[in-house]
Amino acid sequence: MKETQPQGYRHLEALHYLAGIPFVEHLGVRANKEKILEDLGFSKGTNIALKKEFLLPEPDENLLGIEDYLVQQISQGRFVAMLFKDGRWESMGGAPVTYLMAEKDIRDKLVFSNGKLIEVSAHDGKVLQIDREISLQTYSRRKSIASTVSGFANYEDPITVRLGGGFRLQLDDLVFIDGEPHLLFSGHFSFNDMGSRVLALSCKEDCAVPRYETSFLLKINSGQLSFMGDMEFQRASGSSGSVRTVVNKVVSSLFYHDGKAISELTKMLLSVKPVMGIHQFEGIFSIPSESEISAEIIDFDGLEAFDVGFQGLQIDPSERLIRGQLRRAGFLTTDPESLLQYIAYRRRVAATVGELIKSSEIPDDIKERLSQQFINSFDLFTRNRTDPVKLGRLLDTLCLDWEDTTNPQVKYFRNENDMLIMFSVEGFNLAFWKDSGKLVDCSNLRKIAAKLSRVVGKEILPVHLSALKEGD
Repeated sequence: MKETQPQGYRHLEALHYLAGIPFVEHLGVRANKEKILEDLGFSKGTNIALKKEFLLPEPDENLLGIEDYLVQQISQGRFVAMLFKDGRWESMGGAPVTYLMAEKDIRDKLVFSNGKLIEVSAHDGKVLQIDREISLQTYSRRKSIASTVSGFANYEDPITVRLGGGFRLQLDDLVFIDGEPHLLFSGHFSFNDMGSRVLALSCKEDCAVPRYETSFLLKINSGQLSFMGDMEFQRASGSSGSVRTVVNKVVSSLFYHDGKAISELTKMLLSVKPVMGIHQFEGIFSIPSESEISAEIIDFDGLEAFDVGFQGLQIDPSERLIRGQLRRAGFLTTDPESLLQYIAYRRRVAATVGELIKSSEIPDDIKERLSQQFINSFDLFTRNRTDPVKLGRLLDTLCLDWEDTTNPQVKYFRNENDMLIMFSVEGFNLAFWKDSGKLVDCSNLRKIAAKLSRVVGKEILPVHLSALKEGD
C-alpha cells in the first residue's frame, strides 16, 4: 500500500544538509537520495546493468526492435528486468515488473503481434495490455552462477538457485557487548536473480522466490562500522553448501567496497532521526563467476516516513536515550533536535522569500536581486556582504521612520524621487535604494554616504560604516 504523500521532506532535507548537498524538492525523493549515494561514494558493483528504454505501443512502422533486443540479451547469458510505467501504476503501489531469465520466458510472458509487443504477464501474475502510452525500462545484467544450497527460510531441503538477487538491511537495535557499542541489523535476501522488491511478499509469486533471513552485528569502532559475519556464522561457520556462507561472503564484499560509505550514511541517518526498526538499505547482489561477487546499495528508506502526518520537531524519550548512547559512542554528527529545528527555520525562510518574490507590490528589478540572495544557495543566508546586505545593516542602525506595508516583511522610506525598501526575513535585513526608479549602486557606501545622509535626513558617521566590512 502506498503511503500518504507528505507535505514536505524535512527529514530528507536535513540529511542532505549534513551531507553538504542541496535538496531539490521538485526532483522527487528517489533522485535526491541517489545524489546522496553518489556523493558518499557508494560503488555500483561489478555487474553493472545495461539500461535501455522504449516508448510503448511500438509504432506501426519502424518497430523499436524490442523482441530482437530481448533475445539478444538472453542469448548472451544475461537476464532482463522489464519495468512498466504509465504514471498510474506508480501511485497504486509500484510499477509492474517482468523478469526474463531464458528465451522460454520471452515466449511465455510476452505476446507480440506483427512484431509489436501487445501483452505482458507481470511477475505478480497480472496481464498488462499495451493499449496506452507506457514507458518501458529494461535492465540487463549477467546471470549469476547456479548452485545447490540449503538453509532458505521458505524451503526445507537443498535447492538449486542462481546466487544473485536483492537484499534489505534494517537497523534494528543498539546493543552493548562487553561495554562496546554495536548496531544490530536484520538482513533479508532474495535469490534466483530476483530483485529486492520480491521481499515485500505481496503476491504468491514473491513467496515462491527462495529467500534467506539473518541478523548480524556491526561494531562501532572510531566512528566506523565493522562487519564480522552474521550472528550464527560467528558461532559456527557454515558449510560450502549453506546459503548462510553465500550471504556472509556477499555482505563481506559489500563492506569491503562500501563500508566507509555505509558507516557515514548510517551515522547521518541516526543524526537526523535516532530510531531503531526504521532505517533500511536496499540493494542487489550477484555472483557471476566463482571469482566475482558484485554487491551494491541502490536505495535507502525510512526517513521520509516521518514526514507523513508530520506532527512536530521534538524527539520522544526513546530517541533521547538512543541519542545519548550514540553521542557517547561518537556516532552522531550533530544533535537531531537542533538540526530539525534549523531545517524548519530554513523552510520558513524559503517560504517567506517565495512570497516576497511573488508579491505584486515589489518592483521586478528588486525581486530579481532579492532572489539572488537566496535561490540556489546552500547556505541559509549569503555569507558575503553583498550590496543589499551592507545597506540593510547600515539603515538598521540609523533607526529611520519607516512606512509599513501590507506585508510585515517589507517597509519603505520615501523622500521625493528617492525610495528605500527594506526586507526583513527572519531577522536578516536586506535593503535597496531607488533614485527616480533606478537602482542605485551601493557597492561603495563611503562614496554615496553623503547623498544617502541627505535622503534619510541623518548624518552617516565613519563608525556606522566601520561595521560593514566583509565577513564577521
